[in-house]
Order: sequence, then structure tokens, then C-alpha cells
Amino acid sequence: MLAMPLLLISPVFASTYANEAQAKLRDIDDSVAQVRRQADQMNTYVHIGTASSDSDLSRLIEIREEVNHAGQEIESLEAERSALAPWERQALDKTMPLMREIAANTERAILCFNENKGHLWASQFSNYVTNIYNESKVANQNLGKSLELAHLRKEEHQLERSASSASGM
Repeated sequence: MLAMPLLLISPVFASTYANEAQAKLRDIDDSVAQVRRQADQMNTYVHIGTASSDSDLSRLIEIREEVNHAGQEIESLEAERSALAPWERQALDKTMPLMREIAANTERAILCFNENKGHLWASQFSNYVTNIYNESKVANQNLGKSLELAHLRKEEHQLERSASSASGM
């Protein structure tokens, strides 16, 4: 019979890593929220016919930077997937495909912008920006719900510990 080595993870390490993972998820959520705001502004400009300035290209570049930042955080979490809590893995699984789509639509929007500066209204630009907005909205909602649920579970556990301490158990 083979003896498997027992790996013990200290509660301090597990708690520290859980806090780091949650901080990374919050950071991703913040980046996605920024993408959503920028895409919403661009949608407004496209629909009223004022899109095509250098400031619009700057917004697209900012969206790409936020998406890349979120992608780096996702890669970091994915590398430590086995150490993530089940809810963190689930949040990651829901977010990754959306971030891929946001990245693809951002690149398409940049290309379309560069090729159609004078007549964005007649191009697919509006569709790409709308897709970025819609996908970032869903990702933002999913992450927000996951983080809120984790916060509520933590509070529940703290209340349970407090109640059991008060009752002398």
C-alpha cells in the first residue's frame, strides 16, 4: 500500500490566498466596469453621430488596456485554479468567455474605426461597441453577484461563530 504525503495548508495561508483571489476578482470586476462605462459613452456618441474623433480612438485604447489588465488577472487566477474556492472557479469560468468576446470585439472595433473614420455610422462599428457594452455588462453583473454572495457567506460564518461563542459552545 502506497502512503500519500499529506499536504497541510496553514489556515493563515489559505485565508491570505482567498483574500488575494477575491482582490483579483474585484480588480477584474473594476476593469470590466470601466470597459462598460467607456463602451456606453461610445455607444451614445455613435448613435448621435459624433463618433470618429481621436478621443473615440483613445476610449477604444483604454478599453483594450482594461481588457488586457483583466486578462492578466484571469491568467494569474487560472494558474492557481486548484487553490481557488468553488465559487471563485465558477466566477472565473463565467467571466473568461465573456472577456475573450470583449477582447475580440474591441480589436474589431479598433480596426473598423481605423478603416472607416469618416463614416462610422455606415460600418459595423456600432455593433462592435454595443457587443462590448453588452458583454461587459453581463460579466460585471456575474462578478458582482459572485463577490456579494461571498461577502454574505463570510458574514454568515462570522455571525455563526459569534453566536456559538456567546452561547458557550
